[in-house]
Amino acid sequence: MLSRMLPPVLRRHWCKAVQALTLGVLAVLAFATPASAQQLVDASEDGDVAFILFAVMCFLFVGGLFLMDRVRRKRLEDDDIENQ
Repeated sequence: MLSRMLPPVLRRHWCKAVQALTLGVLAVLAFATPASAQQLVDASEDGDVAFILFAVMCFLFVGGLFLMDRVRRKRLEDDDIENQ
């Protein structure tokens, strides 16, 4: 019953999806907790470092959006092939 509710990509790679989700949750718990307790970079003193870190963060964000869109388009192509 649950497998019918999942997209075809997750049906094929259920174990890998669970492993990736677990790893992602552990990474958030490991890295987000210390970051919320303190300010990592003070822009008033280390403005150049803060700018570089901000640029890297923006690059990773846009890269993540690009990859998610690519996966979505690939899934739509796979669905079209299965439906023909």
